[in-house]
Amino acid sequence: MTVRIVHLVSLNGLSQITGIPQHIVENWIHDFNCDFLQKKLNHRIYYELEAINVINFIKDCKKKRYGEMKIRTMLASRTFVFTEEEFYE
Repeated sequence: MTVRIVHLVSLNGLSQITGIPQHIVENWIHDFNCDFLQKKLNHRIYYELEAINVINFIKDCKKKRYGEMKIRTMLASRTFVFTEEEFYE
């Protein structure tokens, strides 16, 4: 039997880790269809740690002034994996 440990972060935590204001993170999750990273636990929404990499990727794209369609296309062609090593850094 394999047990998968899933680490989750709140919207506030995601905001603090990425340095992006909470309302912008929330908008990006909605605008870029990232709600697949959401998990409900005790009637609250949390995010898988991969969301950190996704938000940072969007942040980098926004800094480069990429449009929403280009960012969506790039997100669709990428895989985001958050490793255990990144978690403990």
